[in-house]
Amino acid sequence: MPVTEVEELLEGSQWVIRGRVGKVGAAATPDVPAPADHLVVVRVQEMLFGPPELGDHVGRDVTLWTENMQGLAAGRTAVFFTRSWFYGQGLGVVEVGRVMTKESPNIREDIATAGQSLADRRLGERLRLARVVVLGSVVETRPGRRPEPDIQTEHHPDWWDADVQVERVIKGKVADKLVITYPASMDEMWIDAPKPERGQTAIWVLQQDQDEKGWPVLRVPGLTALDSLDVQPPDQLNRVVRLIEGQGL
Repeated sequence: MPVTEVEELLEGSQWVIRGRVGKVGAAATPDVPAPADHLVVVRVQEMLFGPPELGDHVGRDVTLWTENMQGLAAGRTAVFFTRSWFYGQGLGVVEVGRVMTKESPNIREDIATAGQSLADRRLGERLRLARVVVLGSVVETRPGRRPEPDIQTEHHPDWWDADVQVERVIKGKVADKLVITYPASMDEMWIDAPKPERGQTAIWVLQQDQDEKGWPVLRVPGLTALDSLDVQPPDQLNRVVRLIEGQGL
């Protein structure tokens, strides 16, 4: 299977699992909100792509919703590209695509290659958008400025500032010290935004006066790193430099 096709499937997927078909036209648990004619019980044999939270489902049954029942029979194994559907008494996933294992013996290697390509593309886009990219260490964190006017809301970001000692400038022009403004709030709007910690050394992918997250009235000027990709470990330095140079940035 061409890696480009695998990458397209990965882009719409959260998890890729190798699994064995159990029951067809049935669910793994009784709490499934869908008719059985689109359902398949799959025993997870291996996690091939996705966040580690699903790792504990190896050896367990999940409910798969699919529009394509062709080729699915009890005992058949396949690689299922899926996205989240529900999490209740059991896990439910929606099929994005499928590869029968006998038809693509190198699918594990293809997924790894496509996954790296997709990850590079996503990180490359964050690097393209960034005003400044530096390698540096957090010296101190402290409460930052509040938006004006002071809005009272459960979604308030609670802006803090992190003072960073710059070790290397990778993109942009900055002094040897800079301030990163970040949301300390653990509200659902901000929980995924990186929270710099004193002593943390990282590659910081920074935007100036961001306009991508939060209500405009809650924003403050400054350098921010609000996406999980905006903070990379130091061992990714060569990769980051390669991606930036490859884009001519």
